[in-house]
Amino acid sequence: MTNDKPISDEDLRFFGKTWEESQLQNLIDISYARILSKALTSPKRPDRTGVGVRGYFSDKITFNVGEDRVLPLIKSKTVHYNSVLAELLWMLSGSTNVNDLRALGATIWDEWADEDGSLGPVYGHQWRSWSCSDGRTVDQIVELIDGLKNNPFGRRHIVSAWNVGDIPSMALPPCHCFMQFYVEEGGDNEEDPNVLNVQVYQRSADVFLGLPFNLASYGTLLCILSEQLGMMPGKMEYILGDVHLYENHVEQAKIQLNRVIGMSLTPFPTLKGMRHLRTGDKSIFDLSLDNFLLNNYYPMGKIPAPVAV
Repeated sequence: MTNDKPISDEDLRFFGKTWEESQLQNLIDISYARILSKALTSPKRPDRTGVGVRGYFSDKITFNVGEDRVLPLIKSKTVHYNSVLAELLWMLSGSTNVNDLRALGATIWDEWADEDGSLGPVYGHQWRSWSCSDGRTVDQIVELIDGLKNNPFGRRHIVSAWNVGDIPSMALPPCHCFMQFYVEEGGDNEEDPNVLNVQVYQRSADVFLGLPFNLASYGTLLCILSEQLGMMPGKMEYILGDVHLYENHVEQAKIQLNRVIGMSLTPFPTLKGMRHLRTGDKSIFDLSLDNFLLNNYYPMGKIPAPVAV
């Protein structure tokens, strides 16, 4: 049972220096609560949607996924993980039509689609079919996997969704727009696997609705790619540009922060399955929702909030 009352101004101090210096840095709810509380107490700003926001510029979350495949999945409210998976598999497929996403059970992009379900050249197109000025298209995900296999210690393991020429044709420009992967050598034993790390840049972070979803998605992607490549997942460095909380999410944010104060330590959520990737029976592009098993996810329930379009 949760005590769903808004956090008091007095309790907001709880998310300051004491928590930043905590030994529990790998608790994603603590890292997330620091950012949520900072946005909540930041100045108000005008915004594109007309709803109004309060926010600030520049922050970072560091999270260690590690060999146990611990996901950065917050527990102070329910994140619908099947929708996280559905969106990630949809983007990896190269699709930019919400009808394909609906077929996977997610409707999270419906508000931006046209009558045919099209979103324009958003993530899936940029990841799998980046348009070049000479008429070629580049499959960035295939090139990423090939590069990590054949030149793991290279410095060009990058995928970008920010294609300046295509932005006017997109229903919504990419919020998380750039990722870079970095391989560390394994341990002293020859059989120790190399470690795969990722750094993500998100230009625009809707801290209440979008950010929890995005963190879980990139943690999952790191696990998928590690499994495909026979590596061990390592750290996720998640860099935020414009961090904002919509005015119609303020009361919900206060409720969630109050939940974090009262949280007890429960097991970390971990991602299992994906064994077909390691055995070579499937590739990253062949996965379906039933290839994943989420363990030990015990969230504290939903906190509904409207999306700003």
